[in-house]
Amino acid sequence: MISATQAQHIVLEACEAEAGEAFAIASCRLTTQGDYWIIGCNSARFVLHGDDSACHVGVAAYLVDAHSGALEVVGSAQSCEEYLQDKRDLAAAGDGRYILQAGFGRADKVALIRLHQRLGLPLAHALQRTMDEQRHWFSGRRRILQQLQGRLDAEGIATELILHAGNSTAIPIEDGGLCWEALGRLLQRKA
Repeated sequence: MISATQAQHIVLEACEAEAGEAFAIASCRLTTQGDYWIIGCNSARFVLHGDDSACHVGVAAYLVDAHSGALEVVGSAQSCEEYLQDKRDLAAAGDGRYILQAGFGRADKVALIRLHQRLGLPLAHALQRTMDEQRHWFSGRRRILQQLQGRLDAEGIATELILHAGNSTAIPIEDGGLCWEALGRLLQRKA
């Protein structure tokens, strides 16, 4: 296993080679799973002397694989925890895809009406979206689909998050926080 000192050396060497100046470690911790070192690093002038003008931006953290020493950079637009969750979910999925699908059938009139009202789907589209492959609504990162699932479930629209190995008509989605109307338009377009 790569030690904390070795991981920090890997990060410092990469940062200094890229930027051409001295860097310093701001933080270093091992994930609870013990698979990655999460390292905060920036210019030595910023970390050690507080010189804000020397701060490098755009990186949330550096990840060093605790077994191989491979280095990955997490951009500032995403948290390390989200990045690692997405990475682990992708590995767990293998050749499959995460799909959020209808958790109710055409016989559940109350759920159909809620889907119609909340997402603005015509009733015919809502009914289609409960049958066969059309019940596969969205595909994407598990974390994003879980967020969307929670929103839909809170509105009384039951869903299931599955790992699907075959072809699917599911719509790729990158944002679980889209407004209801946008989600409805996506479902109508692909129905």
